[in-house]
Amino acid sequence: MMAKKSEALVKYKEYEAWMRTQHQKPILIFGADRGGEFMSKEFNDHLAAQGTICHLTTHDSPQSNGGSEHINRTILDMGRAMLLRAKLPCNLWAEVINHAFWLKDRLRHRGLKDDKTPFEVSTGLKPDLSRVPEWGAKVWVKDLDAGKLDARAKEGRFVGYDGASKGYRIYWEDKRRVSVEQDVVFNKDKVFEPGTVLIEGETDLPDFLDFNPTVPATPLPPKSPSPEPPKSPLLTEPSPPSTPRQSPEPEPEPEPIPEGRPK
Repeated sequence: MMAKKSEALVKYKEYEAWMRTQHQKPILIFGADRGGEFMSKEFNDHLAAQGTICHLTTHDSPQSNGGSEHINRTILDMGRAMLLRAKLPCNLWAEVINHAFWLKDRLRHRGLKDDKTPFEVSTGLKPDLSRVPEWGAKVWVKDLDAGKLDARAKEGRFVGYDGASKGYRIYWEDKRRVSVEQDVVFNKDKVFEPGTVLIEGETDLPDFLDFNPTVPATPLPPKSPSPEPPKSPLLTEPSPPSTPRQSPEPEPEPEPIPEGRPK
């Protein structure tokens, strides 16, 4: 990402060197609009020194650069949808745009043959997105500095994969910053399970070349309560013998009170 348009030439030189070193492909034609960042004398001199042909569009004709305009709108729509879905602040626009490009490179492209993805054409590896977590999902990161009575994991938000290391990019809402973490768990029930080890980088992180992300396995179903063992008839106490219930004796009738004054 660029902070200023004046960085366009520096970024272009970095991309040009990356294409030559990693893919042995020179840039033959450079197509762009007539933006000031592409019309400087220094930029034109560099293109001429590298033997790259420059194709510029005329003013007020975005349709002449339809490929770039279409991909820009597609990426912005993807980023906007992910931001609204995750309910995260707009200052994470760089993170969401990077992740949108990461996904776009691993999706089918109409301009490629055999329904291949740009990632597959570039590296020869077939990507697998079946277990990619949702952008902005809540995660729990192991806290190495936790005290004896403090929680062993802190809650963060997943905002993508780090391109320079095998780690997850985690956004901390309380600190409003992004860090790269490895000991990440995507399952809340698994985090607080007694005896769980939170170091999952060796198994859950994608391979460096394939960069195929995975997510921790789904939690095990809850254990069903074990039925109580039947009581042995030898250990049960014998019930007391039942005695016949006797009917109560009738009460005697009271003697009649004599009439008149008692003596």
